Amino acid sequence: MVASFLRDRATLFWLACLIALVVASATRAWPAPLGIVFLGAVIGALISFISIGLVLIYRTNRIINFAQADIGGVAAVLTVLLVAQTKMNYFLGVAIGIATAMALGALIELTVVRRFFKAPRLILTVATIAVTQVLVFIELILPGAFGLDFLTVEIPTPFDAQFQVPDVATGLPAVIFSANHILAIVSVPLLIGAIALFLKYTRMGIASRAAAENQERASLLGIPVRRISTIVWIVAAALSAVGALLRAPTIGLSIAGGNFGPSLLVRALAPAIVGRMENMRVTFVSSVVLGIIDQAVFFRVADPSIRDVILLAVIFGALLLARRDRAGRSEEVEESTWQQLREVRPVPRELRALPEVRFGFRAIAVALFGLLALFGLVGPSFRVGQVALILILAMIGVSLVVLTGWAGQISLGQMGFAGVGAAVAAALIVKQGVAVPLALLAAGLVGAAVAVVVGLPALRVKGLFLAVSTLAFGLLVATVVLNQNYFGWLLPRERIERPSVFGFEVVSDRAFFFFVLVVFTLILISARSLRRSRLGRVLIAARDNEQAVRGYGVNVTRARLAAFSFSGFYAAVAGGLFALHQNAVSATTFNVEASLQVFVMVVIGGLGSIPGALLGAAYYFSVIFFLPPVYSLLGTGLGMVVLLMVVPGGLGQVAYGWRDSILRWVAKRRGLVVPSLVADVRVDDSVLIPGSPAAESREPVATRTADSG
Repeated sequence: MVASFLRDRATLFWLACLIALVVASATRAWPAPLGIVFLGAVIGALISFISIGLVLIYRTNRIINFAQADIGGVAAVLTVLLVAQTKMNYFLGVAIGIATAMALGALIELTVVRRFFKAPRLILTVATIAVTQVLVFIELILPGAFGLDFLTVEIPTPFDAQFQVPDVATGLPAVIFSANHILAIVSVPLLIGAIALFLKYTRMGIASRAAAENQERASLLGIPVRRISTIVWIVAAALSAVGALLRAPTIGLSIAGGNFGPSLLVRALAPAIVGRMENMRVTFVSSVVLGIIDQAVFFRVADPSIRDVILLAVIFGALLLARRDRAGRSEEVEESTWQQLREVRPVPRELRALPEVRFGFRAIAVALFGLLALFGLVGPSFRVGQVALILILAMIGVSLVVLTGWAGQISLGQMGFAGVGAAVAAALIVKQGVAVPLALLAAGLVGAAVAVVVGLPALRVKGLFLAVSTLAFGLLVATVVLNQNYFGWLLPRERIERPSVFGFEVVSDRAFFFFVLVVFTLILISARSLRRSRLGRVLIAARDNEQAVRGYGVNVTRARLAAFSFSGFYAAVAGGLFALHQNAVSATTFNVEASLQVFVMVVIGGLGSIPGALLGAAYYFSVIFFLPPVYSLLGTGLGMVVLLMVVPGGLGQVAYGWRDSILRWVAKRRGLVVPSLVADVRVDDSVLIPGSPAAESREPVATRTADSG
């Protein structure tokens, strides 16, 4: 095992970096004392537990498990409450916490992963985001079960001990390591070694490695792939729990919104990406090195955003410089599991010219917009402002439909483009006095340009790694671009007032609502025209079969960059409206959590259609607005899992199912045979199919199957 460890060139590189950091610190060539270097190594090793869990699940299920950190978070909160509040024995409390995490891992795998085992990896990844919200809900209500409003207590260690690491070279005070650190130092090598031995020498570990290489081949060889998936989730959950339990007393644990959210997940993703989500040795060593760098920067620089910049540079560098797999397995996995989206069936050509079809759906659209306008006139002012916010978020959802639903480019940082648009629009309106429409147009153009810049390197990677790169971009915007320390010349510090638009005042919530409704309508018309254009057809075709489209001489790269530009434009315009709605530009508004919320919102509605994005925004943010904050997590998380289980295509699938039912009724009434409407139905005794042989003796019926859309 040691020999194979040393033969890995990537591992040797990161080991050399680790040794160089220690030597540099000892010889005063590094700006942090030796004790800080040692502390960073301990913290990095603890984060590596989450990173290795991410790698294990990716190798088994080919997804990013967004719930990885929060599984351990539930265990940490429960253990702290048991030990600190009920005075339970430390080791018994830790055992209960780890057992709880393992049970959660098994439960998630059996109820969620098994249900989506053959679904597109994109859907399963989104399901883990929903599971994360359920876990955060559990973390927030657990203190209440023990009589606390929030968790501020600390977990005591079972023994008292400490040691110091002096810094002779610089003369700085020694860094003191408590019993908590000692426990972590002892536990890390033991657990990492146990994982390595499990994977290398046990039958289940060897089988899990085989299943990670090729699940179909492993299944044909008699390997129980699904049972292995359950065991891997249990092991990953245990690692997350141990990491969270050891991290809680050394760094602190305060659940008032979650210490185990996307920020920690990105820190754990960085070493996993360095290891290409495959190599656990590289993942562990690089996690230790990144932990040292992180603590050294924290020691010297007060601004935490510098740490995020370094972390994001590592992620982008690893993504851009990593060698692409030569084997076809990676490409096949990316194409077949990250770009499989249910395409919305258009209105059949045979029915488009019928007056009841041509004018009926237009009447429905006009009626919906009329209801919105009526609500803007007579609805409560506070609720009118909330509906305006839903429309703004729906515009960002439309931008995701263009980029992810049509172009097949996964974006988990879409609020980053909106944040750029918000900053530009606010600067032009407040500091330059530019008219609102021109400011929004300029913000959209800047957002389109930034999206193209992001899209250029993103075209090197696909699927999972593209999702990670866009997630990192969203974090970069929230921590750097929207930071007054760096872009104070751009970001207005004062309140952003809403100036008049073409002579009309939009200061009130009602007036601003109608302005948002106009922009919303224009974006819908633009996106609908884009879908019907040649570019839209190229994007759909390239998403489904890129090689075939390239065979016709189509420039797929140019088409995808155009999709990035349109998506960035729509999101940036919506971001400018967001700044006007909130009267401020705040990094918390456009953070990673918000990007994930928008992505989940669109998946709930249906990634393949614009109406789906609108339905998703209406459902998701209505739950947030109308339910108490804690219980809204349960409504969006658990509600989305149930929804995806029942209708994998989202709410849009339900809406288009109703539309097809109406079209079948029209076809029956007109006596028309429409093959595309009955291609996915079976004949029984309920719906007449005119002209069929069965019609001579009886009135056949076409009933929708579970796969109809």
